[in-house]
Amino acid sequence: MPGRSKSAARGKAAPETAPTWSQTGVTELILSQWRTEKPEIGGRGFQIGALLTRLNILLAQLEVSPSRGLGLRPGEIRLLYALRRVGPPYTQRPTDLFRLLGVTSGAITYTVSLLKAQGLVEGINDTDDGRSQLVRLTNKGLGLIDAVVDETARLLDVAVGRLPPDELATIQHGLSRLAAALEAFTDHRGAPPASKAEDQAS
Repeated sequence: MPGRSKSAARGKAAPETAPTWSQTGVTELILSQWRTEKPEIGGRGFQIGALLTRLNILLAQLEVSPSRGLGLRPGEIRLLYALRRVGPPYTQRPTDLFRLLGVTSGAITYTVSLLKAQGLVEGINDTDDGRSQLVRLTNKGLGLIDAVVDETARLLDVAVGRLPPDELATIQHGLSRLAAALEAFTDHRGAPPASKAEDQAS
């Protein structure tokens, strides 16, 4: 019969149209795709993980926006964050940095070398262990990362401004508990031991 689809002609219901980029937000699209492709995963852990992965991408985009034109990569911004938030004298051991940032010691060494070349960090001797070095934020690095942090905070406040304060407080509390649970699980599985050689290498 004219106008009937092939599926209807065979007596079968036409398949439901999958969500598209224009029909829904990217985050919900990703979750919908996983629910379709892996329906046997019934727990919430994987869906929460998918949400966090998407949030990490969005936050990385916000981090990059204030530093656009400064020639800094996301990994460099995060390392400067790590030095800034510990307070004066803004120093960290390389082993502490790679554990905090979840990257390899080689990645930290490379990133530190890039930041040193720009005059944003410097290496100083560890007074507790003369064979090791600490990474310290320079005055130039401090001024730059403070400007980036202030602008990032402003952008995030605008981005979440549509949510009511009580909902934001609930989200923050839930994320804090989630972070604690994931950290406890990761600690239980064991972390690689620190190496003096890794501190000396940087």
